[in-house]
Amino acid sequence: MAYEPDLQRFQNRVLNAVALHVDDEARFGVENADYSSLSPKALELRRRHLSGVVQGFRRDRELDSSEKLSLKYARHELRKVRYYQNPTFLQTLLYAQPLRWIVNFLRGRQQYYNAINRIMKDIAKRTTIDLNAADLQQTLNEYGFVNQLEGPLKARMAYGPDEFSFRTPETRNSDTNYLLHFKKKPGSDTYYFAGLEASRRDTGTHYTDQKIQPSLLLRTSDKIQFNATEARDLVHGHPVHKNIKGKVDWFLISRDGSYIDTLPFNLEQQLASLPIKEMGIPTTRELLLNDLNDGKEAFITLQLPDGQEKGLIIKLAYDQQNRTINLEFRDENGKVDAFDLVKDRSAARQILQNIKTAPLKSRNLQPV
Repeated sequence: MAYEPDLQRFQNRVLNAVALHVDDEARFGVENADYSSLSPKALELRRRHLSGVVQGFRRDRELDSSEKLSLKYARHELRKVRYYQNPTFLQTLLYAQPLRWIVNFLRGRQQYYNAINRIMKDIAKRTTIDLNAADLQQTLNEYGFVNQLEGPLKARMAYGPDEFSFRTPETRNSDTNYLLHFKKKPGSDTYYFAGLEASRRDTGTHYTDQKIQPSLLLRTSDKIQFNATEARDLVHGHPVHKNIKGKVDWFLISRDGSYIDTLPFNLEQQLASLPIKEMGIPTTRELLLNDLNDGKEAFITLQLPDGQEKGLIIKLAYDQQNRTINLEFRDENGKVDAFDLVKDRSAARQILQNIKTAPLKSRNLQPV
């Protein structure tokens, strides 16, 4: 949903107009991490907006007393911007903070200006939090966290810590605990998703003969990214595949549960070593690779040495003890060894046939 600012925050048209640019600056700051409100471009945009507010309302004869005072506030802010744009000696003398405060105090406006400044800062903060939380929610959705987490995000962002963490509601009906980590961007009031921590939700698992609860930290700064489902598979000891620059790699949590290993397995290479009919057709080849990588079973046609074809069901099987991935085949009678089926035994059969048909003498055998 697109962000829409609240155009009627106050019963004061001047303040509503001033707040429009406050909203815009806050939104732009969320979307652009290197944004500075004191940059020349930002100051010029603020000057134009405040000039427009002053010009638009100064001839309005229907302004009430609070709106007239707010118009003075707009002029005051406009002078501040002009000072920042051109801090000459005279400008510094006239608009430096101590002198401005004394002049406004003597005029009886300082308390009002301070109150409006606090309100504008609060508007900017709420806009920043709302947009930042929505962006983080989208990021979390992309990582596979489907619950609405904007509420917990806003509650923690409101008091401005440098970093914070919280557990997700997914753990209520799951076999996996997730702890999400967030950090504030340097020089900014916005936060980014720093990573997730996943662990098994049970009484513990034996790793290297020690009963521990493995907790796997996955940072968004890591070269290889894993989503919630992949993190769950990893902490439960299941291999996970990732397509990295057109190459499929397999990963598995280490035996002690502290880091991620790479498994030496190349599915395409393994399949190419067998005369599988589907591997010779680009469309069926791609479908076969995708299904097997996703953990599904697939049907293949094995071309035998005698010219016959044999249909088999194939799947990937993980050997937990040896920490290896293997191809597993079966037919209507159960498991079969496809590599054994395709061996060419014609030479061996010919030798046996020659032995059977050769005369006893040529076999150098003595009759009993």
